[in-house]
Amino acid sequence: MSATKLVNHIRELIAADAALSSLNLGLVNFGIPAKLPAIYIDGIVLDDTIRTHITFNLCYVTTDLSIEQFDIAQRILEAVQESNALTASSLLPRPEPENKRNRWMIPCKAYPNRL
Repeated sequence: MSATKLVNHIRELIAADAALSSLNLGLVNFGIPAKLPAIYIDGIVLDDTIRTHITFNLCYVTTDLSIEQFDIAQRILEAVQESNALTASSLLPRPEPENKRNRWMIPCKAYPNRL
């Protein structure tokens, strides 16, 4: 599994959505980047010994605590669902008001042979 291929694929999915690409979400990274809003990959797990797929959380984090951010997170989920190489079915809100951040997690499964 190439992490670079996975990241590039996610970048392409986000760039293909005009509303998302206009948000200047920065590069997809591993771990929370310093500049927000951002999309990052967290918790990569190789699920089996033959490595046919991996699981990970795709996270959207922002300092904007407004409810409108839910719509953006939903669009990210919908963009990922357009992929033949990724599966994603849910959006998990993880507000962090004590850190002045909103975070949404999208549990995903990637199939390296489809990237």
